[in-house]
Amino acid sequence: MAVLLRVMCWNIAEGNMTGTLDANSMLPRLAEEIRALAPDIVFLNEARNERPWPYGSGVNQVVRLSELTGLPYRHWANTNALGLRGHKAVGILSRFPLEAAVYHPVMYDGDTTGFGTVESSFVVDGRRIHIFSTRFNPVHHGNPEFDWQRELAENVAGHHQAAAMTAGRDPNIPIIFGGDFNAWPQADLHRPQYEHFMAHSTLANTLPAYPQVHPGDEAPDSPDFIYFRGPYSVRRVSRRSPPNNPTDHPYVLAELQSPQEGFTLTYGSSIKLRHSATGRALHSHLANYGHTGTSGQQQVTAYEGYDDNDWWRIRGPDGSASSYRLGMPVNHGDVIRLYHRATWRNLHSHGGHPSPVTGQQEVTCYGDNGIGDGNDNWRVEVEGGGAWTGGKRVKLIHVATNHALHSHYGHSHPDWTRGQQEVTCYGDRDDNDWWSVFAAFGLDGKDPI
Repeated sequence: MAVLLRVMCWNIAEGNMTGTLDANSMLPRLAEEIRALAPDIVFLNEARNERPWPYGSGVNQVVRLSELTGLPYRHWANTNALGLRGHKAVGILSRFPLEAAVYHPVMYDGDTTGFGTVESSFVVDGRRIHIFSTRFNPVHHGNPEFDWQRELAENVAGHHQAAAMTAGRDPNIPIIFGGDFNAWPQADLHRPQYEHFMAHSTLANTLPAYPQVHPGDEAPDSPDFIYFRGPYSVRRVSRRSPPNNPTDHPYVLAELQSPQEGFTLTYGSSIKLRHSATGRALHSHLANYGHTGTSGQQQVTAYEGYDDNDWWRIRGPDGSASSYRLGMPVNHGDVIRLYHRATWRNLHSHGGHPSPVTGQQEVTCYGDNGIGDGNDNWRVEVEGGGAWTGGKRVKLIHVATNHALHSHYGHSHPDWTRGQQEVTCYGDRDDNDWWSVFAAFGLDGKDPI
């Protein structure tokens, strides 16, 4: 099974810039940025979990961000206390159903420290993946208000315990581990912890130890990291602060591609397509459009969740035999059909019928047991040309109308898209036309190539 995961970690500074702004005031802004980046998994730390009035607001920020971002699954655990008001927390948001959570406190001198790691796992297309969201002690070196030497000892203990924990897991199960490590390799005080974790955790850092800083990325002296183990390569990674950053930390966003060497899409492969700009899956379901001007055919949407209605099979153009180029690579310029496996219809569009929300060209599923017409044909435009691989984005151009398969954040209808994101065909070209493969397998159930 070939998969592309988008993983994010972010210290959200208590949702109010660590007390300098009104309580929870930054949550809408944080949610806006997370939704725009469209991650599958988010590791949160320095989230607040406050007690109800009269002590606090009663807001658990991990839960609230789950609601605001539309990432439906979450786990959290209290870490260090905020006095009577409640606790700071570490958390996980997920597009996929999460299994049970376990909290691992950092232990020092026989007691808990108020910092630690929350662990969970999820299954994506048959593969279980363990995930960990962490925050270790900061070290207020030279600040007389803090016992920085004890803080350093607890920081070291956290790194050593986490490394031992991950190294002791079944090596056949992938791991993704992220958060605020409060240590980075550029600082003499923190380098030993960083190097111990790198040497003993069996994990790889998505960010190089001394990265070349790309335009827009933060300098490397930041304590936030994403590590991993398993059959992945890092397709891309960035550490950056968004405009008007609502926190005092940059986020880290990594794309992990499996298998490591990538894969080439072939005729006969089954794929899940992700809208590159918003992270939603190309999706259809047994419900028809009913808006003014519609063809009344089957709805096609971009889905925030994850289910079997996201699977499409690559076939040759209309009129070609089922054996057409079977097992051969799909290349830039090829004309294909996408067969919706759950409903046995083809991805389809047609001039003269508006989409339900924006009035662009309608996209539907059409046909009977995969038999349709010439409006099922789509031309593949591969980013950079060549074969269509899991590492390249594509545009799918409707052959009959020369419109691009398109979607856009913030456009949905409770009935005519079932509350999901609208998918259209668009006559111009822009960045909302890009799609990438999230998951794929060949006819034998294995990676396409």
